Amino acid sequence: MLGSVAVSATLATSLLCRVLAGPIRPRVDTVNTAFVDLGYEIHEGYANDTGGYYLFSNVAYAVQPVGDLRFKQTRLPTDTRGSPPLRNSTGSETVQCVQAFPQWVVDTRAQHYGVSPQVAESMLRSQAGQTESCLVLDVYAPAFAVHKNKNNKNEQDAVPVVVWIHGGGFTYGSKTSTGNPAGLISRAGQDGIVFVAINYRLGLYGWLGSGDGTTVPNLGLYDQLLALDWVQKYIGHFGGDPAQVTVLGESAGASSLLHHITARGGEGPAPPFQRAVLQSPAFQFNLDPAVGYREALAAAANVTGRPVGSAADLLRLSGADLAQVNQKAVVTARYGEFNFGPVVDGTYVPRLPQVLLGRGQFHRTVALMTGHNTAEGVPFVPPTVATPADAAAAVHASLPEASDATVAFLVGTLYPAAAYATPLDQVAQMETDAALGACTTRFAALASANATYNYLFAVPPAWHGEDTAYTFFNGDTSPVDGVAVAAGLAHALQDAIVAFAVAADPGKGPAAGGPGTVGFPLYGPEAQVWRLGSEGAAVVRDDMDNPRCPWWQQAMADGLV
Repeated sequence: MLGSVAVSATLATSLLCRVLAGPIRPRVDTVNTAFVDLGYEIHEGYANDTGGYYLFSNVAYAVQPVGDLRFKQTRLPTDTRGSPPLRNSTGSETVQCVQAFPQWVVDTRAQHYGVSPQVAESMLRSQAGQTESCLVLDVYAPAFAVHKNKNNKNEQDAVPVVVWIHGGGFTYGSKTSTGNPAGLISRAGQDGIVFVAINYRLGLYGWLGSGDGTTVPNLGLYDQLLALDWVQKYIGHFGGDPAQVTVLGESAGASSLLHHITARGGEGPAPPFQRAVLQSPAFQFNLDPAVGYREALAAAANVTGRPVGSAADLLRLSGADLAQVNQKAVVTARYGEFNFGPVVDGTYVPRLPQVLLGRGQFHRTVALMTGHNTAEGVPFVPPTVATPADAAAAVHASLPEASDATVAFLVGTLYPAAAYATPLDQVAQMETDAALGACTTRFAALASANATYNYLFAVPPAWHGEDTAYTFFNGDTSPVDGVAVAAGLAHALQDAIVAFAVAADPGKGPAAGGPGTVGFPLYGPEAQVWRLGSEGAAVVRDDMDNPRCPWWQQAMADGLV
């Protein structure tokens, strides 16, 4: 489907690199430690010698979703009676939710690295630390904030908090899969930030919709919400300020944020954060939950050798068998798709977020910074698309509910072939606009009376997810899809994110006005975006201020796609 949950090619690359090279971890001094008593656990944090922060890794933020809690909402941990247990993790232990990869992701990574699909498959699917007991997070806290909190307990001394929600198409990725936040922490300087990175349930564990009451739709969203509630309750123990929480997400992580901002159509409690940075808020807007459910039941019958007819049968499977079922249910996804993700459930997600934004039904308490890339869609179009007939067929496959007339309008009028160099570019622009979040950033700006901050990442090839190498830049200028990371631009983007978290204004970052860059303006009625390209930074008019985006928003509201 065109509305694919966008998993970045870069993120898939990052995952394979981490399998090849091992986890990237901060250098620690095991003598220099700090302890935080959460009531249910005492956590030992290890100091980074050069970064000036403590890492508290694999902190449980929930009662783990195993046993009776498989496919159910869970809850915050309960304080223990007597002395809480001591948890000391140096960060070398990997904990991640069970992973699954579509075959097209495996094949593209194999081609990228020049290895066989079998080798790529083995590397991606055999990552260490996969477990259902995965609802943990990492806290990177400046040493001065931890010690100040311990000695003074003064809320006025608390520092802003940035929470990271990873991407990965809702079927793979983890709190550490995209990179190390040391660069962001460094750019915060003396102001300081506490950085939190979370896991949430993936694949059928977090997104299975049985429709019979056995499972809860959108469990992954509830996991994220619980982690954010944990931040509100406990981040002060690490020197963080719960009244200054910015949530940063990319791809699936950004679209998750969009769902929280539009939760319950803007009714009920406000989200437990004050600011949000949405990088390419992508998800499969026309996902049919019945597809993933059917695939899961068929896979379970294949794994067990006996008929499996309900989610109740899945509940009784062993952990090893369910992990196999999860992979088999995801591997069959069509090119650019993943079979699992957020769906309209009538309660937390009453309508598509894009539609809710258009109706003004969202929580206005959250300040927004958004970003999109110029060529988001290229990795999500089958490379075999070479003719106009191929393009029409690809659109039909992406939009199975669309009529022939709608598809003809798309390829003939809204995206005329003459406007694009190739049929692949034509379909890729549709993916960029509708599925990978580019138009959504425009919807968010208009819904917020143009009072958002928007950036455009245009460093070639500017595919989906490539800006994450800049977000998590830590001195490594290794090429991303053939182009070396520009340190100056990376620092400018990091400074913008940090300034937004600290002062609600990305234009106040120290590098935002430095050499080769310009200030980061408010979107405003002129639809201004901060463009980061090979030549530096510039302020330009939003390329999503076009006739295509309003059509998509209305088509989503009308059910045409």
